[in-house]
Amino acid sequence: MSGLKLVHAKSGVTEVVSRLAEAELDVQVLAEANLEAMVGVRILAGEYSTGSVHGGRVNALGH
Repeated sequence: MSGLKLVHAKSGVTEVVSRLAEAELDVQVLAEANLEAMVGVRILAGEYSTGSVHGGRVNALGH
């Protein structure tokens, strides 16, 4: 793991303690809800189907 730490800086600075997610969906929901604030990407669709030809899906489609 790198030397970078995640911190919360609302009233002072405190380190955020990492933990494992119980399910991938927990991480997906958290990321989609905060993607625009984190990296400037707005979600256009979640669980976007690539159609019957490819038979896949995109977890989050954004711009």
